[in-house]
Amino acid sequence: MAIEIILAAQEDVQAVLQITNEEATRSLATASYSDEPLTRWQEAWVAEHERYPWLIAVERGAQGERHVLGYAKASPFNLRDGFMWSVGLSIYLRPEAQGQGLSVRLYERLFALIRAQGYRSVYARVALPNPASVSLHERFGLERTGLLPHFSWKNEHWYDLAIYTGRLSDSIAPPSPTLSVLEAWKLLS
Repeated sequence: MAIEIILAAQEDVQAVLQITNEEATRSLATASYSDEPLTRWQEAWVAEHERYPWLIAVERGAQGERHVLGYAKASPFNLRDGFMWSVGLSIYLRPEAQGQGLSVRLYERLFALIRAQGYRSVYARVALPNPASVSLHERFGLERTGLLPHFSWKNEHWYDLAIYTGRLSDSIAPPSPTLSVLEAWKLLS
C-alpha cells in the first residue's frame, strides 16, 4: 500500500500521542516514563498547527481508513520574540514502520515546509545512544553542537542528550514574517 505524507488534522492528534506514548514505554527516545495526557497534546496542536507543521505518514486501508505510521513536527524553539525564526524538531515512527526510509520522507517534507515558511534555524535533541536518529539528523545537515551529559534518568540509568542544530538559510538579511503552514503547503503542492 502507498504511504502518504500529509498535514495532521486535529483528529490525528490521538494517533500522534499514541506513537509517542508507545515510544516512552519501549525506548529512551523520549524522557517520558508513562502516557502523556491527550489534553496537553490537543492544546499544543491548537496553539501550534497554523504556524508549525505537524506531518503524519499514513497508510490507507481497503475501506479508506487511515493508519498513522509516524509523524514529524516542528514546534517553537522558545516563545521569546527573537527566536520566532527557529524551530524544534520531533520525529517518531511506529516500530513496524522503521527501517523503510519513512523518517527521511517525513523530514524531506517537513524541511521543505519550514524553509518555504521562512524559518532560519532548526534544533533537535537526541537521547544517546541512538545511531539511527543521529544519522537522520546529520543527513539533513544538522551538526552536534552540544552534549548534556547524564541529563535524564530512565530505565535505571542516566543517559546523555545530544543537541543538534542546523541552518536553513545562509542569508544574513533581516528575517521576513513567516508564512502559515497552509500558505507554505499550497506553495509546495
